[in-house]
Amino acid sequence: MSIFSHNNNNNLLNDKNSFINEKIINLSISGNKKIEIISYKELLNDIYLPGEIIIKTNQPLKIKISFPLKNPCIFTIFPNSEKGFTRAFLINEICRIYNEIYKKEEESASFQTIVLDVPCKGCNDNEKGCKKLCNGYKTKAFHVKVLPEELKSLYVISHRNITNGTYGIHSHYLSDLYLDFISYFEESGIIEPRISTKPISVFILCNNK
Repeated sequence: MSIFSHNNNNNLLNDKNSFINEKIINLSISGNKKIEIISYKELLNDIYLPGEIIIKTNQPLKIKISFPLKNPCIFTIFPNSEKGFTRAFLINEICRIYNEIYKKEEESASFQTIVLDVPCKGCNDNEKGCKKLCNGYKTKAFHVKVLPEELKSLYVISHRNITNGTYGIHSHYLSDLYLDFISYFEESGIIEPRISTKPISVFILCNNK
């Protein structure tokens, strides 16, 4: 049975010697599918050689999660086999941890994620440069009627606002994230998921209207 624990080990996170001799571990899904973290359970049956041991150790591994978090963190997972960690198990655990992180962030933040779903029909807020930014960057602009105090000075964000929960998630919703491959640092027993995202637009936040 798998058990994972969480800690914010700043010494480990900042120790450059813990992240040397990187080994890339590919995570293969049939049909060239991408591993969408929010719906990973639907893809578990499509994993190529799911029972293959891809990290051979009977010791716990530390998972460094840093993207898209303001406050990176370390989780510890234990092998699901006497021989080590299988491909399917690692995919399952990493995606599960990401889902838990996003859930914990929503529960611990003093304000919630803003859903930007009100298209801007034109903004004349020249003082704050809102119109200039809209035109200059050819972005999709949105008006938000009520803006938390923490965000009132923030007029350009990438997709998701930053929240002030345990992890400080920013820029991307969970549904944006794909798990591409894993970086494994054998000497320190650390793995770091490498994440890609869906294409997004830059948004202009404005509380004028």
